[in-house]
Amino acid sequence: MKIYYFIYYVLYKTTYKTNKDIVEWTSMIFFSIMILLNVYAIMFFLFPKLFDTLTKKEYYLVVFILLIINYFVFIHKKKYKLIIDEYSKNKIANNILGKIITFVYIIISICLVIIVNN
Repeated sequence: MKIYYFIYYVLYKTTYKTNKDIVEWTSMIFFSIMILLNVYAIMFFLFPKLFDTLTKKEYYLVVFILLIINYFVFIHKKKYKLIIDEYSKNKIANNILGKIITFVYIIISICLVIIVNN
């Protein structure tokens, strides 16, 4: 869970610079989209026949389940505040290395989906 929280923290801090209103929700939704892209790519590589038969309802169900899980991991009972407090003290999370790690994760997620679609 540490890497999960770490990526959320970096997304939160990055989003906070441009959108201070609902930063916890924006970060959670963006992170959920990245995870969804990963699930999409993994399903394609491991279960290509299953992937081809996925209906829109099933796709939306996966999206809904992922959002619910992330809601309880980050938003419910304001858990994101504990994550932010913990990683604010972490030197790696607050330097350029933390941002690079998160940026690489995002790029890899997007590239996997592009590879899958070609």
